[in-house]
Amino acid sequence: MDRYLLFKSIKTNIHLVSDQSLKDKLDTLISPLYLFFIKCLENKNEKKFKEENLIRKINIFPLKILLFVNRYINKINQIRIQKNSSRYIRNTNIVFYPVEPTHIKQMLPVSNNLPKNTYLYVTDRVLIHEALSKLNIQSVFLNKDNFSNYDKYENIFNDNISNLIDGLLPTSKINTWVEFCIYQITFNYNRLYNSINYFLKKTNPKIVVVGYDVTPEGRLCVKICKKKGIKTVCVQHGSIAGEPLDGEHIVDNYLLYGKKAKNYLTSIGNDPEKLLVFGAPYLDNIGVSEKLKKELSTKLKLKSKKKTILIAFSGPGHCTTYLHFDLIVRSIVKIAKTQNEYNFIFKLHRKDKKENYTHI
Repeated sequence: MDRYLLFKSIKTNIHLVSDQSLKDKLDTLISPLYLFFIKCLENKNEKKFKEENLIRKINIFPLKILLFVNRYINKINQIRIQKNSSRYIRNTNIVFYPVEPTHIKQMLPVSNNLPKNTYLYVTDRVLIHEALSKLNIQSVFLNKDNFSNYDKYENIFNDNISNLIDGLLPTSKINTWVEFCIYQITFNYNRLYNSINYFLKKTNPKIVVVGYDVTPEGRLCVKICKKKGIKTVCVQHGSIAGEPLDGEHIVDNYLLYGKKAKNYLTSIGNDPEKLLVFGAPYLDNIGVSEKLKKELSTKLKLKSKKKTILIAFSGPGHCTTYLHFDLIVRSIVKIAKTQNEYNFIFKLHRKDKKENYTHI
């Protein structure tokens, strides 16, 4: 089924939920719920360790141990970082709240043009905090583990959740999806809510710049800010078109690269008054050096006299099916074999995998 229709069906079912609190949480978590739904639909979700056969358990057991050790080290690291960064928290006019590396890329050209005492970065991602530290930018690290608490939902809510995908998923996958939803609602939502409330209370900002108002972090932050009378802003950080979630923007102002993005978002139901054409300040930081071009050509073993075509997909599994993705890649590979006057390079997205290409 078309992914737009699938997404529309889930959204329609969310609106039919009678419990207002549950409905609001489902709307806030729409992105991870939808993405996990797609994984279940395409049978791409990983099995639990207890569900694997004996041979598979033996093969992946060392990896499980390594992951456990890495998680433990990460927890210790988070405690250390939080302790060191807590001294930076203060009242400020503007809070930048990035949760992905791409968010920093768009936010820095903006914050770099502001007086340093007028803004503050807040994040719950270790890698983002470390990246900002390397740039000598003060950021407050939120250790979400400090804000964790569970809510206990009665069975009536479980029934409501399974009704969201009634007839859309195979029966064998419904329980898996419901379990994921329950975890997101009873655990992830609460720790996000508590951590966001904490930093808003401590920083008392007039404006919050969220990385993306479709992620649970950004979406929940916008909703809390609306209740507190705090203005919210989001800066475009990628291409806009062909994404079911593009119609879900709730931020006060979405700053866009150009009119094409605004026209598209308006055409699918977003409020045009909230969409502002802003340009793409991050492009000012991109320089074209002949020396760098030669170095890259040598490193990538490219023939310098040929023109180069860069293919940068986001990978399958989001709004693109695996079948559709395969067809696109196969077509490009077929063209590349016949067009000898060009270099063709595939640049993988962070969520993409080499395995999606090697079989082709």
